[in-house]
Amino acid sequence: PSGRSPALHELSEKLQTSAVVLYNDAAPILLPDTGSQAVAPSAGVSDIAAIQGTVFLCSLWLPIAVLLAAHILNRHMHDLRLYRMSLPADERIVSDWLRRHRTIRQTDIRKSEFVKSPTYGLIHPVILLPSEIELNPEELLCILEHEWTHIRRWDILVKYLLYLTICIYWFHPLVWMMAPLLNRDIELACDEEAIRHVSDHF
Repeated sequence: PSGRSPALHELSEKLQTSAVVLYNDAAPILLPDTGSQAVAPSAGVSDIAAIQGTVFLCSLWLPIAVLLAAHILNRHMHDLRLYRMSLPADERIVSDWLRRHRTIRQTDIRKSEFVKSPTYGLIHPVILLPSEIELNPEELLCILEHEWTHIRRWDILVKYLLYLTICIYWFHPLVWMMAPLLNRDIELACDEEAIRHVSDHF
């Protein structure tokens, strides 16, 4: 207004200038980031879905793996019970063969009517001969050399590891394809070495 005194007018201009300075120097007010809050729930949902998927796969894998392991163990224990019913092989050719094939691990040769020439045992291997079949010396030596090769190469341990692999990776088709091929290669390798040893002997 025109009636305002010069002193009052000057005071009013100073107050306005001070207000502008205070406004410019004021610290900015930080508002919450609504965008990051909107992303967080979706990330949490994906994590939960991943955990649920893992739990589902484990609940599907574990029972089958346990059933396979139980089946293999049950069959192994059944065979061991039959093997304990075997009788020592006391033929002279067997005794002579054992004297020529001594190792740190004591190997026994027994006879049983329930099996056809398997080998079992890691620490104390046992070779089981079929008791109901009459073998000539050459056939007997072929069987003994074949089973001796299994013992010397720790093939029993390899087969145990194969069973463990089947239990863990039962869902993979290549494992089921590998198992019979590996068994076949092991047997062929033992046959080849047994034939070579017997040929040298005779």
